[in-house]
Amino acid sequence: MGARLKATLRRFMRVGSPLGLDIQVGFGVSGAGIASRDARRVNHLPPYRKLLAEFVLPTSPDAVARSPHWQRMFGEPIKAVLQKLKRHGLLVEPNNPRARICHDRDESDLRMLCLENGLQPTGGAADLIDRLLTIDPSGWLLGYPRELLQCSEFADHLAAPRVGMNTPSLDLDLADLITQGDFDAQRDLLQDRIGSGLSEDDATWRMLKGRAQQAAHAGNLALCRIVHLGMAHHLIRQNKKIQAFQALCIVCIFDLCGARNRGDVPPQMRAAYLHFDVDRPSLALSLVRRMGDLSGEMMLTMNEVREIFISVAICVKVPISRLRLWKVLQLALEGALDCEEGTCRSQIIRDLLE
Repeated sequence: MGARLKATLRRFMRVGSPLGLDIQVGFGVSGAGIASRDARRVNHLPPYRKLLAEFVLPTSPDAVARSPHWQRMFGEPIKAVLQKLKRHGLLVEPNNPRARICHDRDESDLRMLCLENGLQPTGGAADLIDRLLTIDPSGWLLGYPRELLQCSEFADHLAAPRVGMNTPSLDLDLADLITQGDFDAQRDLLQDRIGSGLSEDDATWRMLKGRAQQAAHAGNLALCRIVHLGMAHHLIRQNKKIQAFQALCIVCIFDLCGARNRGDVPPQMRAAYLHFDVDRPSLALSLVRRMGDLSGEMMLTMNEVREIFISVAICVKVPISRLRLWKVLQLALEGALDCEEGTCRSQIIRDLLE
């Protein structure tokens, strides 16, 4: 390492933030962004490379800022750090309507959105998004209404890889639930409490459980439903099929009861805002197929599936009888609802739940 670079890094350490007031001196940043000749200097700043890795795909800065990990790493509010990265051209707001439509939504959410806007809710996620973009090409009306950020073309080459010897890998279906910073912080905290024998799978599971409890406590049951879907996928990868099936039962129950998020409602309206909208039940065929495949792998009879579902439903406070919920799921598992799509299928489900 050259003497000039060493002096620069020492100055960064004294001010406490590598991208402090002297950023233009240290990185050669101009109004047009960071000069490429200084890229190797960023390689000596792993905290920033790790932070940039969170934005390889379009991501909400609010989701990243929730992790206390970054606050401890940088010694200042993470949103302030993100604003510096944005100001100097490392983070940009992408023109990506598809990412905006997809943000915080899975396939069943997209189907419901199509139904609400008079579109056919058939096909896979890509088909659903294509239909939604026909009526909202910008993604701003139906998609995520706040800021999304993504690495600029230059910063994309500087971001630390998300998989490596010192960076635990997160499965793609968990990327919207757990940021790498959250994972690192949780793993370090748990290892301090439990010891060095904590596995990455254990840390991921504890993180998912905490996120589900947090969402439920805040009244964000639609988000809680998404977390349980992530939990099910994680458990399947661990070959814990019974527990995974139980998690899918919770997802099914929340969908059929029309789980909603109370956190998006103005504070003065939250007390009267119901957790469920029973007039808007849903049951994605993809979810039914997952449950059917999993029960088949475990060679469960329909009676055994019923026992698992009812035992889970007893523990979840919902406004619809668990027997009615089971009746709908049973018909779906038997294929009785497969021939019905769109508004007609939704009406049949509503009629069965009444």
